[in-house]
Amino acid sequence: MNSIVASVKREYWEHRNIIVGLPLIMSALFIVATIFSLIVMTYYAADSDGEEIAAFDVMATFIGAAWLAAFYYLLPCLYADRKDKSILFWKSLPVSETQNVLIKFLVAGVGFVAVAIMFAWLTCVIFYILDMIANMLGVGQAWQDSGLEFSTAGFVLWPLASLLMGLFWGAPLFAYVLLVSAAARRSPFMLLILPPLVVMILEGVIFDTSYILSFSAAHLPFSVFEPIKNGISVSAFLQLYWVDNGLSLLLGLSIAAGFIAAAIWFRNNRYEI
Repeated sequence: MNSIVASVKREYWEHRNIIVGLPLIMSALFIVATIFSLIVMTYYAADSDGEEIAAFDVMATFIGAAWLAAFYYLLPCLYADRKDKSILFWKSLPVSETQNVLIKFLVAGVGFVAVAIMFAWLTCVIFYILDMIANMLGVGQAWQDSGLEFSTAGFVLWPLASLLMGLFWGAPLFAYVLLVSAAARRSPFMLLILPPLVVMILEGVIFDTSYILSFSAAHLPFSVFEPIKNGISVSAFLQLYWVDNGLSLLLGLSIAAGFIAAAIWFRNNRYEI
């Protein structure tokens, strides 16, 4: 247990500029833009015809950015220490490569998004406070028309559902990037792009199909936002992924498990560049 906590802390301290820095900057930009619009509406006594922004729209922006940052984090995470030879030091510690790889996978799939959600919650609370200030300044109507619509589902339920479903549904893509990072000898980015591209081209030429491309695009974690924004219920959301698309989900998790196992093998057997 202590080694797991130590590994998580290591990932945080090495990548805190991305894990915390990105949502912090986003939150600051949201708040500054909101205060600026409040000042403009106060000074000009302007009325806004804009639609309300749902709390989940703010959450989705933070979560989507966190997923992009997670992919950016995963690509060099098992390559950089091999390149600078620091892997020799880390291998001297009593931490298995299985634990190391799984920790990085979970930090990317859970840690990044959880931190982003917390900053999104903080941003929404500040929006609510600014809304009260706007009412006190007499621009309440303009602020309400272009302000933030709060709901328990949009504020709590759907962000957490997005975190969990994004992790499971996007698992094969997260795991593939992790495998690329563990296997790359020169440029992880080239290894990330070229093999799938070649396979997709061969599939199209030989079989005249595009199953791999369709599967990869469908399993982007961002795809979980669409049914939520369309107003799907919780029960229908669960049925959509666990029943209607259960086979695709199971296939994706199986592929992810294979990629993770391969990444662990590379870390144990072919870690020198």
